Amino acid sequence: MPLVVGRKPGNSQGAALGISAGLLFGLAGVVTRLLALNWGKDWASAAIFAVACVLTYVPAFIIFQAGLQRGLAVVVVPIYSGLVEFTLILAGTIILSYRAEEAVEEKETVAPAVELA
Repeated sequence: MPLVVGRKPGNSQGAALGISAGLLFGLAGVVTRLLALNWGKDWASAAIFAVACVLTYVPAFIIFQAGLQRGLAVVVVPIYSGLVEFTLILAGTIILSYRAEEAVEEKETVAPAVELA
């Protein structure tokens, strides 16, 4: 994204870095969830997802910090936060095949004795 924006003046470079960081952090969150799902079951997949976590979180952090340095936080942070949430929700629905009904069923099977009125 920063390559598309180039060296335009203003907050456009910070915004582009915020977009890149948001997408990378969202992807890192999905990879972390995949790591948690495979932990203790399939160690080969867990090792791959652990490496993928490092390879997504570290660049995302560096890009986010660069965005905060190049642009105003008021511009960078909302873009970043929105894209992190959007990526996690979209990936959770499509890639991980989560549905609202499954979340309710999982909640009921995990703690059936706990009911709050």
